Amino acid sequence: MLRAALIYISLGWPVFLLAEGSKVPKIGRRLGGHGLYDATLDPEQATIWWSRHPNANIGVRSGEISQLVVVDSDPRHGGDDTLVRLQRRHGPLLDTLEAVTATGGGHRFFKYPVGVVLRNTAALVGPGIDSRADGGYFVAAPSVRSEGRYRWVNWGTPPAELPEWLLVKLRKPEPPKPVPIPRSSLDAIGDSLLRQKAEAVATARHETRNHVLNASAYALGRLVGARALDAAEVEAVLAGAARRSGLDEHEIMPTIRSGLTAGMARPRVSA
Repeated sequence: MLRAALIYISLGWPVFLLAEGSKVPKIGRRLGGHGLYDATLDPEQATIWWSRHPNANIGVRSGEISQLVVVDSDPRHGGDDTLVRLQRRHGPLLDTLEAVTATGGGHRFFKYPVGVVLRNTAALVGPGIDSRADGGYFVAAPSVRSEGRYRWVNWGTPPAELPEWLLVKLRKPEPPKPVPIPRSSLDAIGDSLLRQKAEAVATARHETRNHVLNASAYALGRLVGARALDAAEVEAVLAGAARRSGLDEHEIMPTIRSGLTAGMARPRVSA
């Protein structure tokens, strides 16, 4: 694991510790700290980490920081079929660096595009297709979990340019200009949305839980900013839902507060 982590650092990919997947059911569990926010390009720090935890799995930050966009296809949710349909319509994807995940899915690695901001997506491209970019990470070979091992398919192949059609699909559309909402309606929306978002977080798929939690906190944060919801109440409700989903305790509050802060900066408009 240490040797692989040092190779990734040499490529400019920041790495961090993930718990050994064969001993815990959730590959996203981290060995203390702040997970991807602790990611390092310092070989000495990586050596210390994996000397203490030689079997720890390897997390790598995606996005502009590593110049990587990762397209994750999960055949269990129709990802392979979605890729076939997309390539029939737009043409085959360019040869690029690829890996196989522990559960038999696929990771395809592309260069982070210049002058564009890309964030994580869940099924935005189509069923079974997620992406990891700014604010995200991927599990790198030779990490192991109970279902199997992560492995490279064609190590040494450089990441290709992101096809224009795929870039268009990965860019989330700009939200429409907000329309003023009466205060009474805004309060009712807040109560309803809090219940909806809590349920969405509690029932989110394993690989999308963190993304759903962040997006839910952002949406509710906009109502907190409009004074239609209380921030402490939102934190408590979302935290409870995240625990029900099985999300790691160390991830819950940082993710909620990040989404809330961003949402509060763009409050829903009230009349």
